[in-house]
Amino acid sequence: MSTRTPVSSLVANSLLLAGVFSLAACGGGAPLLEPQTIARAEAAAEPPPLFDERGRPRVSPPQLVPVDTAARTRPGLYATRAQFEWEELMAGPTTILLDVDALGTVASTVLLAQQVRGLRDSRGLAYFVRARRAVDAAQVVNTLADDGFAPVFMIVR
Repeated sequence: MSTRTPVSSLVANSLLLAGVFSLAACGGGAPLLEPQTIARAEAAAEPPPLFDERGRPRVSPPQLVPVDTAARTRPGLYATRAQFEWEELMAGPTTILLDVDALGTVASTVLLAQQVRGLRDSRGLAYFVRARRAVDAAQVVNTLADDGFAPVFMIVR
């Protein structure tokens, strides 16, 4: 039995290696996306805006208002998860998420919001509250709104 490699096999392997190296050298073969293409793709995924052109909160559509009246908020500002995620992406430093479940209680969530407001200028901040129990989220939103926080959205869906 011969241990020598046939010439055709050596040629094929050499061509394969040359192809791999040239593909890697030119950036992997996939065309790079232009910034305009990326911006258009991101814009296509943009959910309905929460704010108007002046930066004021838009009225929430009726389908976002909780059926349970105990879970409704006095400000009446509701956001979907997609809207919150978009706001966080576009205005991260001014988007504050308050997660009632992570903080344990309604009172501790309100306290955290008050501490955030005490640490920095709160102008331009938008607060978003989420909880597994919509009633807990509504209670936080209502307490913060009564304390002068604005805008405060409750994340639904």
